[in-house]
Amino acid sequence: MDVTDRQSYDLTKWFRVLDRYAPEIIQVLVVATKTDNTNERQVWNEEILDFINRSLEEEGFSTRDITFIETSAKNNYNMFVSKNG
Repeated sequence: MDVTDRQSYDLTKWFRVLDRYAPEIIQVLVVATKTDNTNERQVWNEEILDFINRSLEEEGFSTRDITFIETSAKNNYNMFVSKNG
């Protein structure tokens, strides 16, 4: 999600897709991008973490292993390359 764009923050639809189609045991990685842009930031960590916890408890989504990280391509913060195989 782009933390400078509140509309990209709607994780509910993605959690519903995961709950419906993904297996019960799945690791979910929620990535907040553009975290270097603090002047235009619209979504903050506390809000994201509260949403994740509330969604798991109140919305009836299956319990999943969820990891949350912040990234900044501009500052090369938490940028990594994943290779499969």
